[in-house]
Amino acid sequence: MSSLRQDLEAEDATKQATAMLQVLNYLAGGREVGSLVTVVCQTALARPASIASKRLAYDIAKTATLSSDDWEAACEGLRADIAGSHSPEVQSSALEVLPLAPPHKVIKLFNDGELARHVISCLQSSLSQVRAAAVTSAAHLLSNQALLGLLAGSGTFLTAASQWTGALGNALIDPAHAVCAAAHAAMQQMLRSMAVNRSSDTAILQDKLAGLLCQRVVKSLGIVLEQAQLLSAAEQVAVPAALVEVVRHGQACQWKLAEATPLDDLSAGSFSGGSTAEGHRGYWVAQQAGSPPPPVLAHCLCTRLRNDNISHPSGPGGHLVSQPGV
Repeated sequence: MSSLRQDLEAEDATKQATAMLQVLNYLAGGREVGSLVTVVCQTALARPASIASKRLAYDIAKTATLSSDDWEAACEGLRADIAGSHSPEVQSSALEVLPLAPPHKVIKLFNDGELARHVISCLQSSLSQVRAAAVTSAAHLLSNQALLGLLAGSGTFLTAASQWTGALGNALIDPAHAVCAAAHAAMQQMLRSMAVNRSSDTAILQDKLAGLLCQRVVKSLGIVLEQAQLLSAAEQVAVPAALVEVVRHGQACQWKLAEATPLDDLSAGSFSGGSTAEGHRGYWVAQQAGSPPPPVLAHCLCTRLRNDNISHPSGPGGHLVSQPGV
């Protein structure tokens, strides 16, 4: 352990990285290495280090149980690395660790620096790797009820939360497959979390953010489905589940299709308050595309709607369920 600690503190990047790999092996084996984790946080996260050491240090932060002092050191690294002071690989690793930080540490990052603006910059990065990591990170942060409760009174955070949610909606039509797939997974997680984990302190904010995201999807659903069709089968896995969450949100908010019939072309402007008409629950998601969605997505979506006990199309639209190959 003493020799390993010396290597972790060494200025030799190769020795340091090799020592971190050993720490990861110890963690995987269930060994208690809290003192070594502290050294990693202090030497590789709070201070400059090589790309390899930084990435391994963030892997350790994701795997180990960090103390309050460890998180204090790690947050020093998060502040600098999310701002892009290092490589895109390190920036992405930092974004992955950010949601794991205790809520009060995240709040400190918000109050002490420009974290909100840096996350937006990552969501708008020219690098797809960074955009995908930022999408996942933002969704995790917006799904954290404890964090939302603590930050709900912050004007800075409310502005940032709305900007992040808008960026998540934009990511659904990102030309980069990794970003698009990450956005669907993020949307599903965010909407599901907001529907299940609710409290009086965060309900209004959760409804606002969920509504903002779902309206963004509805207004551009045709493009969303076209982009999703380009994804590989593995990347499409999260798409139906994400759209089901949009359906659930529409039902919970009692969106209705004013005087609509299954043959109507239902534009985004047709939504208004009130009870959802029987026979249209779920149908409006597919209909918003303006033409039948890709068969594989239509089949998966309608299967999920049926399995989740959400009413699915009947009559003219029923072929999406009964004949998935059409």
